[in-house]
Amino acid sequence: MSDLPRRVDVHEEGPREGFQIEPGPIPTADKIKLIEALAETGLHHIQACSFVNTRLVPGWADAEAVVEGFKPKPGVDYTALWFNANGLERALAYREKLTMTGSISLTASEGFTRKNLNRSHEENVAAMKKQTALHLSHGIPVKRIGVMAAFGCNYQGDISPAQVVKTLEDGMAIAAEAGAKIEFFSLADTMGWAIPPRIERVIGTVRAKWPEMRIGLHLHEEPYLGNNPIIGRDTDQVIEADMVFSIEPLCYRTGHGYGMQLKDMIRVTADGCELLSDYANTDTLQLVS
Repeated sequence: MSDLPRRVDVHEEGPREGFQIEPGPIPTADKIKLIEALAETGLHHIQACSFVNTRLVPGWADAEAVVEGFKPKPGVDYTALWFNANGLERALAYREKLTMTGSISLTASEGFTRKNLNRSHEENVAAMKKQTALHLSHGIPVKRIGVMAAFGCNYQGDISPAQVVKTLEDGMAIAAEAGAKIEFFSLADTMGWAIPPRIERVIGTVRAKWPEMRIGLHLHEEPYLGNNPIIGRDTDQVIEADMVFSIEPLCYRTGHGYGMQLKDMIRVTADGCELLSDYANTDTLQLVS
């Protein structure tokens, strides 16, 4: 993969994914403060909240209050997560403030599909057909196919690149049937399996099949922000400051000049960790503090 792009667009998902697992309750005002602080670091994409079942994810019972409360910064796209028609209806109330885009979300692991959604892959494909049609009926573009467990699975083991390609093909078929134009793939390391050789192998296989398609990665590491309520506290999102610190010496553009404001990101990381039950003891934070 010697032709890697020279730009990395960073999408911050810490508020949405981090707050959903904390025992809390975390005050709404603190959530808003963190979202607004992140916008001052040079980020252009922030996933701010989840419109999900509040019984299963009580950490986002205040999703509406958070979206109503934060002051948007010009040039920043604020997004939300939802899984069904009810969540979409809640999000639509804020479509003037949120960037609304749809996604075809599938899983490369049958085991995790059943564990996470209590349905088979075929049943999930049928559900995504309905959801894609629902998005388009509301004028929401569906530009993305996301594949969870793209690098491995706690319930099924190693996931082959061929299985990832097959899952993406299923997503492309859904898009073609609905008339949606897919612009990028998102490959998610849902359970912390994405060591560099696996990433290279999967991306190489996907790019060989779709050489012009943009590819995004959703990666995790321990023991920081971000968890799936089904998996528990086994994997955690990559700390933004560590990632920016690592990639900027390689001259990757991170979406804000030649990078986000690293010192501001470190400060926000430290402040955000005070809200959480686990302290994010990042390598970069130790290095510069």
